[in-house]
Amino acid sequence: MTRLAQALDHLDVALQRLEQAIDSRERHSHADRSAIESELNALRAAHSALQGEARSVYSRIDQIIARLKAAAEV
Repeated sequence: MTRLAQALDHLDVALQRLEQAIDSRERHSHADRSAIESELNALRAAHSALQGEARSVYSRIDQIIARLKAAAEV
Protein backbone atom coordinates (compact mmCIF):
# COMPACT_ATOMS: atom_id res chain seq x y z
CA MET A 1 0.00 0.00 0.00
CA THR A 2 1.38 3.36 -0.90
CA ARG A 3 1.76 6.17 1.55
CA LEU A 4 -0.99 8.09 -0.26
CA ALA A 5 -3.38 5.16 0.06
CA GLN A 6 -2.55 4.84 3.77
CA ALA A 7 -3.11 8.53 4.28
CA LEU A 8 -6.46 8.30 2.49
CA ASP A 9 -7.45 5.34 4.67
CA HIS A 10 -6.52 7.28 7.80
CA LEU A 11 -8.52 10.23 6.53
CA ASP A 12 -11.55 8.01 5.88
CA VAL A 13 -11.35 6.57 9.40
CA ALA A 14 -11.00 10.04 10.88
CA LEU A 15 -14.01 11.30 8.90
CA GLN A 16 -16.11 8.34 10.04
CA ARG A 17 -15.18 9.00 13.65
CA LEU A 18 -16.02 12.68 13.21
CA GLU A 19 -19.40 11.83 11.68
CA GLN A 20 -20.14 9.43 14.55
CA ALA A 21 -19.20 12.10 17.09
CA ILE A 22 -21.46 14.63 15.37
CA ASP A 23 -24.36 12.15 15.27
CA SER A 24 -23.86 11.32 18.93
CA ARG A 25 -23.75 14.97 19.90
CA GLU A 26 -26.93 15.70 17.92
CA ARG A 27 -28.75 12.87 19.70
CA HIS A 28 -27.61 14.15 23.10
CA SER A 29 -28.43 17.71 22.14
CA HIS A 30 -31.96 16.67 21.18
CA ALA A 31 -32.40 14.81 24.47
CA ASP A 32 -31.10 17.82 26.41
CA ARG A 33 -33.45 20.12 24.52
CA SER A 34 -36.42 17.87 25.30
CA ALA A 35 -35.51 17.83 28.99
CA ILE A 36 -35.14 21.62 29.05
CA GLU A 37 -38.48 22.07 27.28
CA SER A 38 -40.18 19.77 29.80
CA GLU A 39 -38.66 21.67 32.69
CA LEU A 40 -39.69 24.98 31.14
CA ASN A 41 -43.28 23.75 30.75
CA ALA A 42 -43.32 22.62 34.38
CA LEU A 43 -41.95 25.97 35.52
CA ARG A 44 -44.58 27.82 33.48
CA ALA A 45 -47.32 25.75 35.09
CA ALA A 46 -45.89 26.42 38.56
CA HIS A 47 -45.61 30.13 37.76
CA SER A 48 -49.23 30.22 36.64
CA ALA A 49 -50.36 28.45 39.81
CA LEU A 50 -48.34 30.83 41.96
CA GLN A 51 -49.84 33.83 40.17
CA GLY A 52 -53.29 32.48 40.99
CA GLU A 53 -52.33 32.06 44.63
CA ALA A 54 -50.87 35.56 44.73
CA ARG A 55 -54.11 37.01 43.34
CA SER A 56 -56.08 35.09 45.94
CA VAL A 57 -53.87 36.32 48.79
CA TYR A 58 -54.00 39.89 47.46
CA SER A 59 -57.79 39.72 47.32
CA ARG A 60 -58.04 38.40 50.89
CA ILE A 61 -55.64 41.06 52.18
CA ASP A 62 -57.63 43.73 50.37
CA GLN A 63 -60.82 42.45 52.01
CA ILE A 64 -59.19 42.44 55.45
CA ILE A 65 -57.96 46.00 54.96
CA ALA A 66 -61.45 47.07 53.94
CA ARG A 67 -62.94 45.40 57.02
CA LEU A 68 -60.33 47.02 59.28
CA LYS A 69 -61.07 50.43 57.79
CA ALA A 70 -64.80 49.86 58.30
CA ALA A 71 -64.21 48.76 61.89
CA ALA A 72 -62.03 51.80 62.56
CA GLU A 73 -64.81 54.10 61.36
CA VAL A 74 -67.33 52.71 63.80
